[in-house]
Amino acid sequence: MRILRVAGMLFGLAAALVGALPAVADGNGPTVDLSVGWGADSSGGGTAAPSSWLPFTALISIPSGRSAWTGTLVIRPKAPPNDAPGGSLGRGLGSGFNAGAGGGPIYQEAVTVRPDAPKTVVVYGQYAVENAAAYEAVLTDSRGVAIAISSTATLRANYVTIGILSDAPSADSLFRGVVFGAPPQSPQVRGHHFDKVENVPSNALALSGFHAIVIDDFDSSTLSQAQARALQDYVGFGGSLILAGGTGWRRSLAQLPGALLPLRPDSTGTASLGAVMEVIGRTSDLSVPVAMGTLATGARVVLADGTGIPLVAESSYGSGRIVELTYDPALDPVFGTDVATQGWTQVINRAVSPARSNSGYPTGPVPAPIGTPGAPPISGATGYGIGTVVGVAAQSSQPTAYQLAPVPTSRFAGGFEPQVFDMLANSPASALPPLGLLGAILVGYVILAGPANYLWARGRRRRELTWVTVPLIAVIFTGIAYGAGIAYRGSDFLVNELQILRVAPNGSVDATLLDVLFAPRRGDFIVQAPDGSYTTIPGQVSPVGGATPDHVNPGRHPTLALNDLHVWGQRNFKIEVPLRSAMSLETHLGISELRVKGSITNRGIQPIRDLALLTVSGEWAALAGSLAPGATVVVDSPLGRIPEYSNDTPAGCRTNVCVAPPCAGVSQPACRGTVATPAGTSAGGGSPLNDAARKTLAEVAAGASVMSRSDIQAVVGTVDPMPGITIGDRSPNRRSVAAVAEAVRLETIDVLPGGWAGARLVTNLSNGSAGKSLSVWDFDLPARVAGSLVLQYGTPGLGGTIKGGPVVSPPTEVEVYDWSARNWSRLTYDVRCPGASTFCATLSTGQSANGLVRIRTKNGAFYNFQMQLLSAGGARS
Repeated sequence: MRILRVAGMLFGLAAALVGALPAVADGNGPTVDLSVGWGADSSGGGTAAPSSWLPFTALISIPSGRSAWTGTLVIRPKAPPNDAPGGSLGRGLGSGFNAGAGGGPIYQEAVTVRPDAPKTVVVYGQYAVENAAAYEAVLTDSRGVAIAISSTATLRANYVTIGILSDAPSADSLFRGVVFGAPPQSPQVRGHHFDKVENVPSNALALSGFHAIVIDDFDSSTLSQAQARALQDYVGFGGSLILAGGTGWRRSLAQLPGALLPLRPDSTGTASLGAVMEVIGRTSDLSVPVAMGTLATGARVVLADGTGIPLVAESSYGSGRIVELTYDPALDPVFGTDVATQGWTQVINRAVSPARSNSGYPTGPVPAPIGTPGAPPISGATGYGIGTVVGVAAQSSQPTAYQLAPVPTSRFAGGFEPQVFDMLANSPASALPPLGLLGAILVGYVILAGPANYLWARGRRRRELTWVTVPLIAVIFTGIAYGAGIAYRGSDFLVNELQILRVAPNGSVDATLLDVLFAPRRGDFIVQAPDGSYTTIPGQVSPVGGATPDHVNPGRHPTLALNDLHVWGQRNFKIEVPLRSAMSLETHLGISELRVKGSITNRGIQPIRDLALLTVSGEWAALAGSLAPGATVVVDSPLGRIPEYSNDTPAGCRTNVCVAPPCAGVSQPACRGTVATPAGTSAGGGSPLNDAARKTLAEVAAGASVMSRSDIQAVVGTVDPMPGITIGDRSPNRRSVAAVAEAVRLETIDVLPGGWAGARLVTNLSNGSAGKSLSVWDFDLPARVAGSLVLQYGTPGLGGTIKGGPVVSPPTEVEVYDWSARNWSRLTYDVRCPGASTFCATLSTGQSANGLVRIRTKNGAFYNFQMQLLSAGGARS
């Protein structure tokens, strides 16, 4: 009997251990595969633009002969192998689960799968690249026990991701050999081919993971109205669109919205592609069919054949850029040739902003002043802004002692959420109760529990009562403190919220809501996000002591499950939703004598307050206190520096004042007075943010709107906040500030500030064995500039002299393209910039066309050669 008992105990223990293990699929149950991002390979690893919404794609299958299965799909960050399993959601999920450890959000969705009918589930989320190394998909049953786990899928780094809409047989290999940026660490170009039109997203946010979208030999009429609108909004919110013409322009281009066509074709012609190779100093005798037509207003030709027939045209739409080839590199006789590779290289580099690539240009544009520290201002060849300078073939992408901090709009273009969440967490809605109230409660408790209680008990000669009265007083004052907290904060949830509303030219709005939630009591709560929104929980950390981790339930009616919140516990989350809103501004602005002049008309249906212009270099001009729908305001406002960025100025300099003489190495304008700042609005009464926070709000909105482009600025303002979250069908006590931002192009400017003419690397050829490189740069002007332009170039601080100037050894050849003569002019190292160790060359009229200056450089690979484009006679001291 004893042996039987022992055997029974061992059998029961073994059964319990087996029951505690995860029930992973044995081949007869459901299976799941996961891929992350776009263009995923066989391991499930794809690519996407940083800070974008990208697809987690799960394929769930059930073998034939099995019954339908209903359960939950969980997409979660994969924890390191040495991490312990998580809490209640982690029971049975395997040793790889760590309930959000590493900072990645968890997504859950209920699914039903039938045998012989694999189900594809696509969840759009934000990948925590900096924390979570990989993701995996898990199928769980009604008890939360895992029955199938996918292999690990990891987002690939250092890629430029291109979406391809094409019926061409060569679509999967269009970008073979294409180089983005400058070697040796150039991001690779990866294409994602939509083989079925129904797989094209009908939501602009779902397209945000692409650095650019290419339409080539594709029947655009097959796009639904929602898909076409999503494509237009994608560009308006900062995306890049590349179009190819050729003989198929009628099916590819004629059906697209007119706003997306730099050149509107109406016929077919023939042109030579020699100009494509001439850019890099080579030749080609290929002649191909091209689309011919009318250039749209605001568009420009950036490449033409020898007779002037356009080969490449471009235009801006909102914050985005559109580049159109009139020929088709994907079709014979171009496909597979060097001309096709160079053609795609040039248009992708033109279209994609380095700020949106995963690593930018390792040796490209960096924020740096030109010239040596302590040098006097450059008379006749400097502007008044602190901006960006092109560093050609620099040794490192890391800032050096000569470099300045990025300009505000670049700093806030992406990855700004942690700063905003910190600001919201420390705003008045989450502040501690008044010190006087806390002091009064504490003093009252000490007096009553101490001297008063003692004297009362002594007077009654019942000192033993203090064993009862002291705990009673403690309970009473606990209730008083809790009641004071309720009276001060209320019994409802508190939400501090920042709304960023980016406006496209057609009135569409990309609304981003950054929320910090404070719970008035402990518990688990379900938060309802706006319908159709994308939601994530940034910076999610491991729950404490076996608690269920927070997770997102995506779908048309998304929710967030926030678990185990303690009293006044804090949770941060981000919600983004595209809106069809009639919100639009018509602007006609220019800058003259450090003043913003022109007019603004509100074409929307709601008033906009605190209107201001924020420039790429951090200058600020208040434009109007309030602008009603349909109203127009005439603008004549001073341009000033934002006080928060005084750290951009070297020691000894002061901002927002007239400075004379200028600080060492920094040219100050005649006067930068402090300007008005936005007042902010609140849905809950009063403003939850201080002045610095409201300025930060405007800059965040501006940075998100202009996407770090130097040729467009941002008009910002405040509006009434849109409806936000609900908890249990009730709206919390919400203190919300909403900022609206729209990208604008200045019409005129009298002085071109340093860094305002941003450079795009069009193409780069490197000869590693010879240590040489050839680079072609397009400088974009933000407006029509009064007077002539000056190119300042050289290697600051390099010793030696040539004709009284510093030596550049080996010399970097600098050539400027003349658009009228269609040839290159080589610059010499003869004219030294006044008071600087670099050189200056005044450009001729033909060397600037339609707001574009093209420079070609040939140099060794290890010299920090720098350039910037300025306006002559622009110095102010």
